[in-house]
Amino acid sequence: MQRRDIGKVLLASAAASALISRQASAQTCTPPCAEGDVRNFGVVGNGIADDTAALQAAANFCASTGTPILGFAGTCRVTDTINLNCIGDLSALTVKADSTAVYSVVRVGTTAGAPTLLNGAIRLPKIINSAKTGLGWPATGIGLELANLYQAEIYAPLVHGFLIGIFAGGYTSGFCYNTVNLGMISSNKFGLRIQGRTSAGWANQNTFIGGRFFIPSNEGSNILGARYIQLTPLNLGVVDNTWPNGNTFIGCTVESGEAEYLLEIAGSHNVFMNCRFEATPADVAMLGHPTSNMTYENMIIGGYGSANLTLTKSGVTTNNGVLNPRASLGFTLGSGPNLLSGTGAPQGVVAAPVGSLYMRADGSGTLYVKQSGGSTNSGWVAK
Repeated sequence: MQRRDIGKVLLASAAASALISRQASAQTCTPPCAEGDVRNFGVVGNGIADDTAALQAAANFCASTGTPILGFAGTCRVTDTINLNCIGDLSALTVKADSTAVYSVVRVGTTAGAPTLLNGAIRLPKIINSAKTGLGWPATGIGLELANLYQAEIYAPLVHGFLIGIFAGGYTSGFCYNTVNLGMISSNKFGLRIQGRTSAGWANQNTFIGGRFFIPSNEGSNILGARYIQLTPLNLGVVDNTWPNGNTFIGCTVESGEAEYLLEIAGSHNVFMNCRFEATPADVAMLGHPTSNMTYENMIIGGYGSANLTLTKSGVTTNNGVLNPRASLGFTLGSGPNLLSGTGAPQGVVAAPVGSLYMRADGSGTLYVKQSGGSTNSGWVAK
């Protein structure tokens, strides 16, 4: 979708939210409703009443009994984090909170103990920051937190207006082996951050499907610090388990040109497949540890606009790149020689096994062959 269509989508989303609010007071179900229906626990859903306690009571009941939690087309105002560790469907519901007062509006999982929701599935509510009325973002605020989860399936239809839209990572264990289906992730300074939350946590081997990431153009251009998708450790200078690895993104879309970087990647074996890149400038940051090889074998494979991506690198990064029929290639051929490309000469810069080929993409037309030096960055000879 092009930039000119984004305003129309935002207006449509706002109109839909207003309609949901008007309909919330016209629900036909009079408790007792179906078991697990949040209205059985006193949820009003008119956007005015504080539904925090009632919504949490419904979530606690469903978690303890295994009953699916069920929502309705209402709007819940909450003043504290809603913790969900149950299966069910809340996708018709909208949850609104002031992110300056509620740090994580909805949390799936826990911040302590073993992973939860094992092999379970939940469709989450739409999550909106009620304090997001103008430009910019507060210094804190998370819309959806995914923590200490194994083998769960999650659907997030809308997260709008937060400093961090979705924060995924383990605290005392991992955020691993999950499938996350994403809808609209809009007007967040950081759309999705993936990171081990403490030195005892990690965020590995998850699959993210879909997701439309954008920041409206009225927020500014090339906003300093903004990222649509960010994979990062707790500290780029520390070697630990918080560096994300093995995460796969399928069919995501990043739109408009407001974020400083479309993607920021630190970690290994993270892959973006057939994603759509419509934003300009189309910059991607690859961030490495200052001396250790922690960022390697990350790949962007195909997708609309992927041929226009520019990779910016810092620290130690190896064997990362974009694979596209119209773009220069850079990939590892098994455990042997590599076929690489980039700007500038590779000598003293690019590490690769002996026998690798390096093609300069800055117009020099020079081909380099790695003839010596093992897997270091020396031994390149121009041909």
